[in-house]
Amino acid sequence: MDLTHQRKLKERGIKIAYAQIEEEGFITYYQGQPVMMLQEGLPEIRENEVVAHELGHYDHDNDAVVYGNYKDSDRARTVMEGQANDAMLKQTLSEYLNYNDLTPKEINPVQFLQSYGLSMGLEDNVNGLLRM
Repeated sequence: MDLTHQRKLKERGIKIAYAQIEEEGFITYYQGQPVMMLQEGLPEIRENEVVAHELGHYDHDNDAVVYGNYKDSDRARTVMEGQANDAMLKQTLSEYLNYNDLTPKEINPVQFLQSYGLSMGLEDNVNGLLRM
């Protein structure tokens, strides 16, 4: 995991735990302490994306009004996952732009997604963020 993510986790008081789990990651609480559970053995680049996604949940799930429970409502789950994906993409795009000294107009969304091993289903999200 890169230092940027480690710093963000520390600032929020989130501990990391690795386990053999089906999901790639999620946040839970143990004795009132937030703990990010990560699947053991994820490649570092994927681990960074999962951490950014889960931080998106942690930071934004309560920002917008979402009617319904994540576990019981497909609509609530879709909204929350979309917000977390956008937070992860925003951070990843920013780092990509800075590292490669690019402007948003110079990015090919498909190449960006492929370079990070992200789903092509996120192309519309990337295009939306690049227009901001």
